Amino acid sequence: MFEPGFSELAVDLYEEVLRRKANETLNPHENYHSKRNETRIRLASAHISKVKTLVSDVYHELDRRFPELKTLPRT
Repeated sequence: MFEPGFSELAVDLYEEVLRRKANETLNPHENYHSKRNETRIRLASAHISKVKTLVSDVYHELDRRFPELKTLPRT
């Protein structure tokens, strides 16, 4: 996946995890393209096991793309 799409997916996935933890409803973003809002709706309806797999996949892809992040100190 190319950078803009991957970045949007990572952000949308993060927001979906936060939304689920807060038990809030999903509201479309007016500034997002309709396709991105459709993707967010699919994420919202995905089973938790699918969301966990996506989170893991995004984590590993970030690790692959930015190996230097491993060496940053944790705060």
